[in-house]
Amino acid sequence: MEDSNGKRVTTPEDISKVHAEFLHNKFSLGDFDSTGVDATPDEPVADNLVDVSPPTRDEVAAAVKSAKSNKAADDDRITADLLKAGGAAMVVLLTMLLSTVWAGLKV
Repeated sequence: MEDSNGKRVTTPEDISKVHAEFLHNKFSLGDFDSTGVDATPDEPVADNLVDVSPPTRDEVAAAVKSAKSNKAADDDRITADLLKAGGAAMVVLLTMLLSTVWAGLKV
């Protein structure tokens, strides 16, 4: 590893300094002009960036359909094949479950 002057560094202390300098240079805002930047937005940021409404029946159906088949189940023992085998009734029940859970979340 080399420092910014091209000198080889080998000690842990020097390597840490090179990493710190790299990160500082990589993520520094430099001469960033913060004029007009409000540090506390009037609205929650999540509301401005993503749709936080519960998933629709069509979205749940698409997610179930796109899940990979023939894969081992996780700890819950629910496979994509099991969800797919449930058909439209499973999609309705999953949509209801997700909507209930979604309503209890604070975003």
